[in-house]
Amino acid sequence: MGLLREAVAALRGRARERGTHELVDVDLGFWERNGYYVVRDFFPPAATDAILGAERAAWERNAPDVVVDNLIYDFTTPRIRARIGELTAEQRRQRFVLNDLFLHDVHCRSVATDPRLISILRQLMGTEPVLWQSLNFTWGSNQGYHQDTLYLPPPNERDMVVIWVALEDIHPDSGPLKYIPGSHRIPEFRFSTGRLRVEPGEEGGWEKHIADHRVAMGLEEHQLTARRGDVFFWHAFLVHGGSDIKDLNRTRKSFVAHYYAKDDLVRTGARVAHHNGGWWCERKPHAVG
Repeated sequence: MGLLREAVAALRGRARERGTHELVDVDLGFWERNGYYVVRDFFPPAATDAILGAERAAWERNAPDVVVDNLIYDFTTPRIRARIGELTAEQRRQRFVLNDLFLHDVHCRSVATDPRLISILRQLMGTEPVLWQSLNFTWGSNQGYHQDTLYLPPPNERDMVVIWVALEDIHPDSGPLKYIPGSHRIPEFRFSTGRLRVEPGEEGGWEKHIADHRVAMGLEEHQLTARRGDVFFWHAFLVHGGSDIKDLNRTRKSFVAHYYAKDDLVRTGARVAHHNGGWWCERKPHAVG
């Protein structure tokens, strides 16, 4: 973690030289110990309304370019990944998460590259972040414990920070975010490929690895009590998931964004563009089928 502090000191020095007022001080000691960081009342209602408005607009225009996934609450519902414009009227009644709305909507892109937000991300990563992926949730995910590196490993396997923005006050019965502070310090688990990305059929090995270290390290589960505008930052290796949904009629509106290191993406040939106070990746939406 010493290299992170050195990088942050350099970032702060450059900010002072530029006379910028966008630098937000971060308690790096807390981040290093716990693998997460919370900033309350970060975004004003205008920002959260802009994201919710972008979601509504995508559905209203029957967007042919926005890819959605249905959220499955039972094993009898077939998995759907499709563009909104391809959904049948019956399918549209299901519960979906919107993928990468920032690719198509400037309001989502502006919120996710907010200068003060990027200031925090620079410090947590120790480098320049690039918005890589986003998810818009209306409902709780009900997802089991996982690390984002299982499904979305960054180019260098480590430099990724994720944000979760509450778009409304989150009710405890709606399936709040759950997480295990300190779990980012659990030794990396590698699958038979030698990689961090999950291999089908090998999930049990990862689960045992996490459970054993969790007991040995005395790590406990927490739930996020969030209000509209709060931002939760988490480390690439933080173990987290969605709590059980006690009331399926309650929404849990939220916006999630994943950030990679700019240098890493540029080396892979990815196209990045500057917007607002940060960078975003100009890439194609997910394939469907």
